[in-house]
Amino acid sequence: MRLLTTIRSLLTFYKSFLVPSFLITLICCFLFLEYGTPILLVLHWLKLSATAIIFFYIRTYKTKEFYYYRNLGLPTALLWLSTLAFDLLLYLLLLIITHSFTMHHLSADSIQLTFGQRPILKNAGLRLQTGTITGLLGRNGAGKSCLLQIIYGTLPATAQSIRFDGQPVSHPYRDPRQIRFLPQFNFIPKTLPLCRVLDDFQLPFNDLEKRFPEFQGSRRKPISRLSGGHRRFIELYIIICSAAHFALLDEPFTHLMPLQIEKVKELLIEEKPNKAFLLTDHLYREVTAVSDQCYVLADGTTHLLDNHTQMENFGYLPPRRN
Repeated sequence: MRLLTTIRSLLTFYKSFLVPSFLITLICCFLFLEYGTPILLVLHWLKLSATAIIFFYIRTYKTKEFYYYRNLGLPTALLWLSTLAFDLLLYLLLLIITHSFTMHHLSADSIQLTFGQRPILKNAGLRLQTGTITGLLGRNGAGKSCLLQIIYGTLPATAQSIRFDGQPVSHPYRDPRQIRFLPQFNFIPKTLPLCRVLDDFQLPFNDLEKRFPEFQGSRRKPISRLSGGHRRFIELYIIICSAAHFALLDEPFTHLMPLQIEKVKELLIEEKPNKAFLLTDHLYREVTAVSDQCYVLADGTTHLLDNHTQMENFGYLPPRRN
């Protein structure tokens, strides 16, 4: 009976805290659903600040009611500790549930491609999930670029099944909020100034300038006046950093200096919580260094790798010498 009274009294006290605190929690969940993990630290501060304000309000204007709980043998410290602990757990639980709704999946299955009588892809497929980086390895001419273009929707396949979150899509590229693609070649119009390119992809030039000082003073410089490495880096920057659930990168490290490659890898790691990356490059060590999982494309079919030795088994790497 004593335990039941204590639990009932704690719940009664929490009711005075519930409405404003739960409202703030719902606001945080909505913002998290809208903007994702980059805003998570701001949400924690918002929740803590709102909790502090509610705490001081109840402590100031409900002082008399504390005598009721004291007469039941419930000290003020116990009331607050149980209330704040339960409210924090509820906040974290709802954030975790919200995060599950922010996860997005891309499934590519049964992809077949034939050029004339020559089969290039035979039942190739893979899975992408936001929050991960996936590497695609394969020998020259294996069909890696073709596979990326089929997933993006710009190369018709003999057969294919592409789905976003379980929903079939026939032309993925028509929705850039879902997917973006970095081709092997330079694709930004040469006459566009750098600031215009970033503005088109809704990326502040100041962020680029602060992060990469080598672009200071280049705000209005046409793309054609950038060096080959800087031009490629800008193409990578807008695809990696612009808003989309999935990004396909065809040879992102080729034609870059080692220092630029490291910067690109840092960008990939930073943006990984917000999207899924699929990248392929002949610099396989750079690919495997940042990838959470890797596929190898061999004999027209994709194979999910479990270990480094399988790259040798599928003929991507030469056998090790004893």
